[in-house]
Amino acid sequence: MTGAKTKVTITDVAKAAGVSNSAVSYALNGKPGVSEKTRKKVLEVADSMGWKPNSAAKALSVAKTHSIGVVMTAGSKLLGVEPYFMELFSGIGVELEKEDYSLLLRFARNETEALRVHRNWIAAGSVDAVGAVHGRGGHGGGGGRGFGSQGQGRAEGNGRAGGRQDLWEAFHR
Repeated sequence: MTGAKTKVTITDVAKAAGVSNSAVSYALNGKPGVSEKTRKKVLEVADSMGWKPNSAAKALSVAKTHSIGVVMTAGSKLLGVEPYFMELFSGIGVELEKEDYSLLLRFARNETEALRVHRNWIAAGSVDAVGAVHGRGGHGGGGGRGFGSQGQGRAEGNGRAGGRQDLWEAFHR
C-alpha cells in the first residue's frame, strides 16, 4: 500500500516548470544563475504547488539551526519555587521568537556536566549558540548577568566563534 505524497520537493517543482533542480534552487533562494523570467516562472509554479522550504535542508545549507542551547546547573524543581528562572526563560523565549529562534533547555547536575553538554552541542552543530544558567540554592543574593535581569543565578553565553559574551548581545547581533 502506498500513501499519497504530501511534501512538494524542488524536483517536483523543476519537472512542473520544465527546468533543472539547480535552476529551481537558485530561483527559490534568490541566487544569481537564472534569468528573471525563469525565476518568476519557478516562483509561480512553486507557489501554486504549495512548495515549502525544508527546514532541515535549509539549516544544512546555511549552517544555522535557529536554536540556542541553554544548560541550567540547578535542579529542575527550582523552576517551581523560584520565579526568577521562569521569568528568565520566558524573556529569553520572547526575544528568540522575534528572530525565529528556538530555545533548547537542558539541566545538569554540575558545571562539568554542563560543559560536556555544550561541547556535544557544538561538535554536533545542534545549536547556533550556547548559554549557561547557574542556579543557587536558597533565597536572596546572586546577581543576574546577561539578559538585563536581576535576581538569583547567573546567565552567560558563549557563541561558536569563541569569546565570552552576554546571550542578550548574541541574540541581537
